[in-house]
Amino acid sequence: MQQLTSYERERIALTAPLQSKARQQGEASHADNQADLLKAGFEAALANRRQQH
Repeated sequence: MQQLTSYERERIALTAPLQSKARQQGEASHADNQADLLKAGFEAALANRRQQH
């Protein structure tokens, strides 16, 4: 059971960022207001970059 839990944690850690990005891109490609979404994405990327430095 411990091995399965370990595998699950590793798998989630690897796939969660991909799923999140796919979800965001899907929402953005079907949104009514593309400009607001692009702005929000840019602001999020900028905030993330600032946290890394």
